[in-house]
Amino acid sequence: MEVLQGDITRETTEVIVNINGTDMNMNSAGAVSKAIAQASGPSVEQECKLKGQQQPGAVVMTSAGNLSAQSIIHVIPGGGSVDDTERSVENCLNVADANGYSSISLPALGTGNAGGDPKRSAQSMLRAVNNFRNQSPQNIRHIRIVIFQSQMVGVFQQEQQRLGLDTSMVPMPTTGSWPQQRDKVAKQVIRHSGSARLHICGRDKLSVDKIIKALQKTFSDALTKQKVEDDAVNFLSERQVKKLEKKATELDVDIEIEPRVSRIVVSGNPKDVAEIIGVVYEEINHCKEKQREKERAQLVAKNVQWYYTLNSSPLKVFHLLLQHLVQGQFQRGWGGKDGSSSLFIGALQRTATNFPFEIVFLA
Repeated sequence: MEVLQGDITRETTEVIVNINGTDMNMNSAGAVSKAIAQASGPSVEQECKLKGQQQPGAVVMTSAGNLSAQSIIHVIPGGGSVDDTERSVENCLNVADANGYSSISLPALGTGNAGGDPKRSAQSMLRAVNNFRNQSPQNIRHIRIVIFQSQMVGVFQQEQQRLGLDTSMVPMPTTGSWPQQRDKVAKQVIRHSGSARLHICGRDKLSVDKIIKALQKTFSDALTKQKVEDDAVNFLSERQVKKLEKKATELDVDIEIEPRVSRIVVSGNPKDVAEIIGVVYEEINHCKEKQREKERAQLVAKNVQWYYTLNSSPLKVFHLLLQHLVQGQFQRGWGGKDGSSSLFIGALQRTATNFPFEIVFLA
C-alpha cells in the first residue's frame, strides 16, 4: 500500500482508475479524466462512447490505449458522500481483483470537481482499502493512491499510518521460519555493497513466482541499457579497460566490454549510465587519436628515417612514434626563440626515459 505524489498517467501498475461522468465523456469529467484521455489516446475515448450512459456509482472497464497500464477502471461517482467514495473505491478494487490483476493505482476521489475535504476523502478511500484487505483478495497485492497535488499527500499519509496500511497487503506471519532468519538476512543485506538480497515468502509457489515476475519487471523498468559499437573498442588498452571497469564499480552499473565484436554494453540507473557512456566515448576518442598518430608515423617512416647516437656509439634508428616526433620538430625548426627545442627534448625524454640529454640527431 503506497500513498505518493505523482501523475497517474505515468503509472506502470496493471490497472489505473479514472473518475468519469455518467455520459462517459472523459474530456468533461474533470482534470484527472482529461489528462488520462490525452495520454491514453482516442481509442479509449471511443470505447467510453460505446459504453453509453451510466448510472451514478457504476464501475466500467476499458483498455488503456497508449498508457503503460493494461486497463482503465472508470468509476462514476455517486452523490459525493463519504459512503459513496468508500463504495466506489471498494468496487474498483473488487473489479480489478476479479479480473486477475495484481496492482492498481487510484487518484484521490472526491477532492476535484466534487470539492470535498481531503481528510474526509483520505479516510473514505483508506477505509475502503482496509475493508478490501480484510476480505482476503485473491489477486490484488499492490495498491497505490497517486495524488497530483503535493500539499494533499501528507493528509493521506497520516491517515494511512493511523490505519496501519503502510505494510504489504498480506501481513507477514508472526510465527514460522521468517522471524528467526530476519536478523541473518539483515546482516546479509549490509554485507552486499550496492545490492540487496530479497527473501520472498508466500502461501504457495504460484504466489511466490507471481511476485518474483512482478519484481523483475519493476527492476527492469527502472534500469536502462545502452550499447556503444565502434571498431576502436577492439584497440582499447588494458589500462583503459581497467579504468572503465573501475568507473562502472564506482557508479554501480554493469559494463560488458566485448572487443571481438567491437561493442560495449552498459546497464544501470539512467543517470549513471549516461555518465559512464561519456567516459567510454572519451577513451574511444583517445584510442582513435593514438591510431591516427600511429598511421601518420607509419607514413613518415616510409619516406624519412631518423637515427640517434649516444656518446659516439653506432647509429640507432628511432622507434616509430619517436620518428614522427623528431620529424615534427625538424619541420618546425630546431632552434626557435620560443624554446620549442627545449620543449621537444623534454617531450622526447618523457617518451624514451632512458635517453640522456646528450643526443645527436642525424638525418
